[in-house]
Amino acid sequence: MKTGGDGTATVQTGIVKSGTYAARFTESTGRNSFAYARATLPADQNELTVNGDVQFATEGSSGTVPSLRLFDAGGTRRFSLDRQNGSGALSFTDGAGTVALGGSLPVATWGHVDVHLVSGAGTALIEIQLNGSLIYSNQARTLSAMRTLQIGNDTKKQILNAYVDNVTISAPGGGPTAPNTTITSGPSGTVNATTATFAFTSTVGGSTFGCSLDGGAATGCSSPASYTGLPEGWHTFTVAATANGLTDPTPASQTWGIDLTPTRRLSGRSRPSGRSRSATRRQPSRWERTSTISVRRPLEIGTPRRWPSSPGDARHRLGRDRPPLSREHLVQVVVRAAGAVREVAVGVDGQGPVGVELVVLVPFHERQ
Repeated sequence: MKTGGDGTATVQTGIVKSGTYAARFTESTGRNSFAYARATLPADQNELTVNGDVQFATEGSSGTVPSLRLFDAGGTRRFSLDRQNGSGALSFTDGAGTVALGGSLPVATWGHVDVHLVSGAGTALIEIQLNGSLIYSNQARTLSAMRTLQIGNDTKKQILNAYVDNVTISAPGGGPTAPNTTITSGPSGTVNATTATFAFTSTVGGSTFGCSLDGGAATGCSSPASYTGLPEGWHTFTVAATANGLTDPTPASQTWGIDLTPTRRLSGRSRPSGRSRSATRRQPSRWERTSTISVRRPLEIGTPRRWPSSPGDARHRLGRDRPPLSREHLVQVVVRAAGAVREVAVGVDGQGPVGVELVVLVPFHERQ
């Protein structure tokens, strides 16, 4: 704690946010007037979180007064969160300049401030919350490593009358922080397309990214990353961000499957070859309902040699040991295994393929 001229820095009980005590800092336009308290950490910090409650009891004459400031190991100011006298509007200054914020602190009102900072040259993260609401977030600022937190004002002859309570400062460590990578969009499950596009982000602004497909070597990429001409089967996309000389130790990944098997419907419009016109008249003409096939014993599922176009054209084998199907209600059966469509076969209601893990029936028509 340090003062000069008629500046004061005291611990008092008259105005507090919570508990018994709160600090008060006063400063006038008198010669050499200033007042502040500082906390110096044992090592430079590339990431810091500062929380606290602040109340400005009176307005200053003009300009801004600081709510908090951060300095590097050499004592150079690197970050300052300020309040505009008169309007109460908040702003901050870092190595890239000054930014006006959307929030404000009215006179004689407590405000809770949360500041999260991660250093970097053009990649610094600055997040500021006021009373629990995020009022600023940017991952492309410039900020040096930090060592000292200051509450109060080291600038002389600025009117200041502020109360500060519940200030905490925390840091994960003295070294750079590795980024965390997140995939925000992209294919999943099973799709019927040979292209894929993935979008991704990093918790550290200005990060570079390395992408790989199916365990291949990572190459430089940016969001979104696209792939074309992919073969059928399962694929895995992996991406890792790099910032502050560190690469995400837990890259983000997403697995999806490609299956191009077409879904085919039974047609009631065309007459099968070799069939009489009377047989064609008896064929179903509309899709009516769905059904479920029981699974009773293993059976190899195969693709029929041709698709039946009427109930009378259903004599096709589903497996080597399967007898011809009856001519009851025809259905189209889609056999799925491991989440992907693997076979398409034709079955009959209540008697179709058995032994498959999952059988999905599309609507079928009944004989009229």
